[in-house]
Amino acid sequence: MENQSLFRINIKGNEKTHKRCHLKGVYNIAVKDTSLCLCDVKSNRVIYEWPYIHIRNYGKTHNNFYFEAGRTSLSGEGVFNMETADGSSIVKSMVEKIEKIKAAKGCKQKPGDGGDKGRVQEKALDHLYVNTDTTRYENEVLYDIVD
Repeated sequence: MENQSLFRINIKGNEKTHKRCHLKGVYNIAVKDTSLCLCDVKSNRVIYEWPYIHIRNYGKTHNNFYFEAGRTSLSGEGVFNMETADGSSIVKSMVEKIEKIKAAKGCKQKPGDGGDKGRVQEKALDHLYVNTDTTRYENEVLYDIVD
């Protein structure tokens, strides 16, 4: 059985990615063992699912959580910004899940470790974590282990 954390988010729908995916309103975000899921609030039906290997980077600001999906994800390439008071908790949950996957794979690097590689300078942002397993070969190997 998969462990997950569920958080309430709001998508304003005014960004290019949101419009392309027809997203606007209140949803739940489920942080699962191998993926991030956007779910309908009433039915809890999964609308979009992004395996962690398809998420390029993610982070939080004061009242937002955001992530960048790669072009191979079902939603297509783009940045998804979501209003939430739980940004820190979502990021923390994602880091924990990704660390478990990396531990199973034998990786030792944590998100944001390794000097400036894999980390964006913090200016207006509280934190930004970058998924450093971005090469196609590493992602395929990581995905095979999770299945």
